[in-house]
Amino acid sequence: MNVLIADDHPLVRDALARTVQQLAADVQVREAGDLDGLLRLAAQGDADLALVDLNMPGKNGFQVLADLKANERTRLIPVAVYTARDLLPEEEARIRRHAGKVFLKNPLEPNRMLSDIAEMLAAKRAAGRSLIVR
Repeated sequence: MNVLIADDHPLVRDALARTVQQLAADVQVREAGDLDGLLRLAAQGDADLALVDLNMPGKNGFQVLADLKANERTRLIPVAVYTARDLLPEEEARIRRHAGKVFLKNPLEPNRMLSDIAEMLAAKRAAGRSLIVR
């Protein structure tokens, strides 16, 4: 399984990578320190999941979610967003149009996150889509 993690804080990326790697021995994590980097990694077409911090310097996180879903190579990648931001109801609705799950960083609940991510990957498998497209 290939999981993309996008966060501008290296320690957060590392903690998330270690958390996600608990899912299975074959989990490979690739990290991006900004949203442009996420788009480049996602365009490679082999991601099974993208775990994305909504608030990073540079590009608008909402627009990047829309960009992922608009691109033929990236539109089938399940996306989970995590954020420390207090979301307005309309912002959460906007995110949910492009992302399967929304997690709050404060407090981040690793067990719930792992369970939800496992569900997202299982749903992708059940839909008959290849998890690794090369």
